[in-house]
Amino acid sequence: MLSYVVNNPEEIAVRRWGEAYRTYRRIWKHAGRGEYLGEVPPFIILDTIDACNLNCSICHQRGRRRTGTPLDARRVAALIRDAAPRGLYSINLSAMAEPYMHPENLYLLAETCRDAGLMDIMMHTNLLLPDADMIQRTVDAGVTHFCVSTDATTEETYQRMRGGDFSAVMENMRVLREIKKQRGDGYPIIRVSGVPVQENHEDMKHFGEFWRDYADIVEIQGYRADDSHSSAGTVITKRKVGCFQPWTRLMLWPTGEVNFCSSKEGYACPEVILGNYLEDPDATLRDYWLGEKAWNIRQAFRDGDLSGIESCRECLAKSFVPTEDDFA
Repeated sequence: MLSYVVNNPEEIAVRRWGEAYRTYRRIWKHAGRGEYLGEVPPFIILDTIDACNLNCSICHQRGRRRTGTPLDARRVAALIRDAAPRGLYSINLSAMAEPYMHPENLYLLAETCRDAGLMDIMMHTNLLLPDADMIQRTVDAGVTHFCVSTDATTEETYQRMRGGDFSAVMENMRVLREIKKQRGDGYPIIRVSGVPVQENHEDMKHFGEFWRDYADIVEIQGYRADDSHSSAGTVITKRKVGCFQPWTRLMLWPTGEVNFCSSKEGYACPEVILGNYLEDPDATLRDYWLGEKAWNIRQAFRDGDLSGIESCRECLAKSFVPTEDDFA
């Protein structure tokens, strides 16, 4: 992805956490190169509920039937508390759903992560559903990073791609900015992101400039091709090579499945599901992370032979990454 940094998130975090944060980030970088494998993943992702209030044209979850299943937050909280002292440093409390569709799960898990000492407590949101009190409660619960997906700089583009109320997003961004200002410690860190397609190509050319007054970091993300997209397709052509997720994260789905990522290809694919935490009430994250199936998937990536992992091979074939030249 392309990043436009206004305030360096790592510098903000180091002011709070000191050398412990630098250690975590060193581990993260080594893991991203396949050079480190701890007792548990350094990062986990999940959804508070398998539901979303939008049906965005570029979402690679389009076409997947949403179950509406809420996450078993207390079961997941127990997994987090067990993993935190073993090397779990960060979490994303929403991967492919809208966390404010089940805010109580969001608050409970944020508080769990805060109390367990996790340093980066992130969430992805379209920021359409909360009011000011909900945003304040989210910050008070411990969320350190608001990752707001907009894909646009104008009402017209936003309507075309997302179908929501752009003015509501802008008002909530102002609320979030004011909360950050009042706190005075650099938190919460605010990230705004967009996925580049033909419909928003002009917006992407000045995406960073538009959002810099609201965000610490503005990012143009990679593109995942999918037949269910209603967009006209991406403007970027550089293909993604390799995948670091088997060394950096686990995904916990509300329906119980555990795998390495949030791709639609891997959602219900037996070849990459490492287990089910609802069906295995005594299992820990360590059991999935260091299990035989996880080792075999990592080895397939090391060997460059994904012939036995169709979902991973398909995902890589559909993934593109942006370059500066794409938005010149």
